[in-house]
Amino acid sequence: MRLWVRVAGVTWWFAQRRIARSQAGATTPRAPLAALGVSITALLATAALGPSAAVEPLPGPPPFGWHAHPPAALVTGLLAVVVIAGAYGVGGCLGALRRGWALDPKPLLIGSALVAIALGLLTPVGSSDPGSYAAYGRLAASGHDPYVTPPDALTGAYAGLAEAPWRATTSVYGPIATGEQWLAAKLAGDGPHAPAHAVFLLGLVNAVAFVATGLLLHRLAAGQAGRRRAAVLFSANPLLLFEGVAGAHIDVLLTLFVVAAIGVLAHERGHGVLGALVAGVLGGAAAGLKASAALAGVGLAWALRRQGRHWPRRLVALAVGAAAVLVPGYLIAGGHALDQVRRASGFVSFADPWRIVTHPLEWMLGHDAARVLIRVAAWVAFAVFVLLLDRGVPGRREAAGVSTSARTVTAARGVLVLTLAWLLTAPYVLPWYAVAAFAPLALLPASGFDRLLLFWISVLGLAYLPGRQVAIPPWLRDTVDIWKSGFAPVLLFLAAVLAVMMSLRRRP
Repeated sequence: MRLWVRVAGVTWWFAQRRIARSQAGATTPRAPLAALGVSITALLATAALGPSAAVEPLPGPPPFGWHAHPPAALVTGLLAVVVIAGAYGVGGCLGALRRGWALDPKPLLIGSALVAIALGLLTPVGSSDPGSYAAYGRLAASGHDPYVTPPDALTGAYAGLAEAPWRATTSVYGPIATGEQWLAAKLAGDGPHAPAHAVFLLGLVNAVAFVATGLLLHRLAAGQAGRRRAAVLFSANPLLLFEGVAGAHIDVLLTLFVVAAIGVLAHERGHGVLGALVAGVLGGAAAGLKASAALAGVGLAWALRRQGRHWPRRLVALAVGAAAVLVPGYLIAGGHALDQVRRASGFVSFADPWRIVTHPLEWMLGHDAARVLIRVAAWVAFAVFVLLLDRGVPGRREAAGVSTSARTVTAARGVLVLTLAWLLTAPYVLPWYAVAAFAPLALLPASGFDRLLLFWISVLGLAYLPGRQVAIPPWLRDTVDIWKSGFAPVLLFLAAVLAVMMSLRRRP
């Protein structure tokens, strides 16, 4: 009996202490911070273990890594820990910030930079996209047109570098991306390890771009509170380190250009025609990497409308700056560079909410008619979500000012509204697409959209594990497929409904 009384007393003392710390508002969130550490450790371990169902085998080094050949179940479990622990850690740290946690963001920035560079040195994780990037670069470097010739035409060391489903698919990326890939292939040379070196160069550039984006956000954020928020939501976010940096996806690089454009428009010297012109060049470079980044450019143009009475001239300058990059790029690449983009616009990804109605519509209308209907409905939904999110996304009151911080909020808000509306309504989305939304979100005041986007990327991140289309145990494949095609579309649909509800409840 005495033992139980003592246990109850200790428990009550511990509970009181926790409540007091919570009310004091300065408690260090030990459990969320530990979760961040566990998530990042699991991510680094997966990359360091070498070729697996999550890591493409490359004839390196570099990139570096062991050749432990871990089983598919192990790497899938590790990456699931990355996603789940990372989401809990970021969410918990954001909650602690709202309660007054006096975080020093510099250690997080330094730690994030070290992790990003380490991931850039290791083999990419969770996707076979980096191999296809290098393959497109090799095609361009060897005199082929990557918008016409698929990677399966390559021979020698590059043969088989691009994996399914991209092996027989021409490039969907813009001329700026093709230029980067061409340069990486040229620098890698023609030796037997050239494919690995090309992938390494592209991944290292992405890692540096992520670090640079985090530093820009730190610079642009409003006050110490804003810098703390940017460090937690972007720089130290394991889900972005996984999907963007470890996956070596080009979305990280385009995000850097978009954030730089926001910074130019927000700068006191950039509040004129010249600043809009430079921002247009940066936005055009982002769209030249990937066509979807044009939405961020539209968001910047929309933001100019709320940045003073001289917005028509600045809007023209923004358009001229973007055209100065895109027009020469597509003249060199050719108009057919958009052919694969047009074909991809009819795709519906497995975990997307539109997948719920895809098969019934195809049964009633046929494949082609159903895909056209979905495409039209998606654009209508996108327009509706833009209007709703413009009402619901925070920062509208702050954007009414003329200070540097107000201009930052205006530009970031415009980008986020367009980007988030597309993520919630597009028929084809993948988890790393969210990198371009987290960056502007980190510059806005805290809101329910923080956890909404964390939930969105977590659901999709789990849906595309372990990452490569290779043979895995049937039980594991069935488990992933159930989540990808069964739970994920419904959960993402509910996320879209929640975004609507939050927007309608918020005062305009």
